[in-house]
Amino acid sequence: MVSLHNVDFATVCQARFALEAAALPLVFAAPRPDTVRALRQQIVTQATQGLTDEAFCASDVAFHIALIEAAGNPVLSHHAGSAVQAMQPLMNMITFQDRDRSRIVAHHRGLADALETLDQDRARGQLQALANYTQGLWRGAE
Repeated sequence: MVSLHNVDFATVCQARFALEAAALPLVFAAPRPDTVRALRQQIVTQATQGLTDEAFCASDVAFHIALIEAAGNPVLSHHAGSAVQAMQPLMNMITFQDRDRSRIVAHHRGLADALETLDQDRARGQLQALANYTQGLWRGAE
């Protein structure tokens, strides 16, 4: 849709992050230790020196899929997961030249820390900060 100019990047970004934000209350309703481990595993991958853009993108997608799947709702996982798998690579392709991987990793680490400490406000804030950063990359590329 973005490539056909039917939908702008900001709209895609807003939808993707809204789906993830919708998953957060469910993630906190039944926290699972394996979720934090899965997120941290992706953070380690993302922070690896010399990681290709393709591998970073794949890890970024895996991070967000793990976050959504932690909600434990198969319907949400199907719809939101499909959206992330479709939108995240495109968003990465558009912004990869301007993004600062360390900032993304810091937001991911903040999300993982918030899940570990069961701090819902911090998790929402980190997700919103990541959305703002991503949208800012697009505005800078326009």
